[in-house]
Amino acid sequence: MFIESGYPSTVLDRFGRGAEDVVPLTYDCHGQVLDHNAPECFHVNKNIEEAEQTESEINCNGLDFEEWRLQHSKQIDAHKIIEKALHHPRYVDPQTGDNVVHAFSRLKSSNDILLYLQCFIPRDVDLNLHNREGKHPLMSFICDRPWEESETGATMSKYLDAILWKTPKERISNKINVNMKDRDGFTALHSAAIRGRPDSARSLIDAGANVNARAGTFSVHLLGKRSIFNTFTDTGLSVLQATYDALDEAVMCDDNVLIHLLKEVISHLKHAKAVVDPTSFEERRTGNL
Repeated sequence: MFIESGYPSTVLDRFGRGAEDVVPLTYDCHGQVLDHNAPECFHVNKNIEEAEQTESEINCNGLDFEEWRLQHSKQIDAHKIIEKALHHPRYVDPQTGDNVVHAFSRLKSSNDILLYLQCFIPRDVDLNLHNREGKHPLMSFICDRPWEESETGATMSKYLDAILWKTPKERISNKINVNMKDRDGFTALHSAAIRGRPDSARSLIDAGANVNARAGTFSVHLLGKRSIFNTFTDTGLSVLQATYDALDEAVMCDDNVLIHLLKEVISHLKHAKAVVDPTSFEERRTGNL
């Protein structure tokens, strides 16, 4: 096929395969490629070689070198985990506690991430596994995406839907607890809401997230441009209260984009009957799948 099209046999396709590796592709009703061998495109050595970038080049791009090195180290570790998972889908890294879905959350933005999730999740990957940072895979995708600013809300929502649903149209969910909390007491909905992710919040609510859950003993603050961190408070915050607090911080920082997004999140929460100070009954009640 490559040769007949005028390409030499050394040309690789978008999955990193040559002419000898190409097999006929199948397509779904939307024209998307259903390539069950897509994960085979991961090459650890190739990605490590691509990581060779000098400090001066990074500084020229306006990036902090130490931050970049830590982030890129996590990417390389993620590729190694994925390589292991190709042969053992339930593989868990002994150092980080990450499984393959945790690892996907650390990869660069790519249209193929969705294909990889759809390929690996049916292989009985544990979607409720907490890594050594106390995060389950759903939380990792919300909190740890290193390129979240370059991804649209719709893209992030598709990632979450791939983790949440086995077949979204028939509303058949994967084996996942959407209301599970991380080590800090946050649910996935808390984390998506305070970051101003209306599409993600709506996906979680549709999957049964409790809009009146409390976040342990933490509050939210805005640090710089659209960056969230947590501090201790005396009482746990509801999702709606935490989002209002994030909105107050965004107003103080004059971040008009985040203000708009947080207001949209608040609208979704109120529509789902979220309240600022839920009763113990409302706090325990979960959404309907």
